[in-house]
Amino acid sequence: MRFFKLKHSGSYLPPLTWLIMARLILAAFLINISSPAFSVGGDENRFTLNARPSFETVPTDKKALYETAQAQGYCSEVLKIEQEGLVQSRPEFKDRFATDVIRDKVDQTALEIYALGYRRCQALRHLSRVLAVPKLKAGIAPYAPLLSSTPKKITNEDTRFTHFTPKPRLGIFFKKNSVALNKLIDDRSRPKGLDRPIDWARSQMPLDEEILLHTAFTDLVILAICHSHKEAYKDLGKFYDVQFSVIDPFVNYGLFRQALYLDIDTRQMKQRLRNVGLALPPSVIQDLDQQSSLNQLYKHPRLARLFKLCRSY
Repeated sequence: MRFFKLKHSGSYLPPLTWLIMARLILAAFLINISSPAFSVGGDENRFTLNARPSFETVPTDKKALYETAQAQGYCSEVLKIEQEGLVQSRPEFKDRFATDVIRDKVDQTALEIYALGYRRCQALRHLSRVLAVPKLKAGIAPYAPLLSSTPKKITNEDTRFTHFTPKPRLGIFFKKNSVALNKLIDDRSRPKGLDRPIDWARSQMPLDEEILLHTAFTDLVILAICHSHKEAYKDLGKFYDVQFSVIDPFVNYGLFRQALYLDIDTRQMKQRLRNVGLALPPSVIQDLDQQSSLNQLYKHPRLARLFKLCRSY
């Protein structure tokens, strides 16, 4: 793929970002050409993105390892386990998706789109990478491995790193001249923007790292909203608790209301929803609650952008 020069940036995107972009562009292309179902084979060999989620096909004897691998960032191990689950649940794919099969780029991309746990693992790894410097600036160790069975208590100090990182955005940032990318480039020139860190004029995050930040956060939101991935909802809730979330309260309302609908971390999600409500007029909350009770949040004009992400990848 040819490098392109981003306007106002004066630099080229490095190989890591291009690898991520190339995968997402290919994924978007595959989904677009396979509407309404995501096809990885002929008419007799199909699975869809809205079919049984990959985390439900994980072999029983691998579930503990699967969860631990995600929690500790062993993404290749996560992919392998989901791959085994796919082959067990759909034997017709054995010749193309077994662990010992050499796949072409199309099949590999298909597998990586299907493997929702792998996508979550990758998103969290990418966020860990781009948030490392803000955590250093805040005096918080960027790498603190914890056992998945030992939940870390959130303290006030954990929120300080958000003073040194851009607020996450939602959108498609890996396409040249996309609306989201162009707006991001323009907004980066405004140090006093609402989503800019307090030291932005002094120490900007490189463009490729910020693209990675927004792309990874967007994929977590897609996993939650579009695939009902419980762990992704929990991730977004924990990020919200340390003040790392999108500025738009409507988006946060939609995320936490959907989590409640799925009965995910009910007590915590209700508290987050109350906190979001403080940023919105009571009449607006009443209207949102009514649409939520009718399961029609996707029709709200301020939430349409959130749910339209499901069409992207």
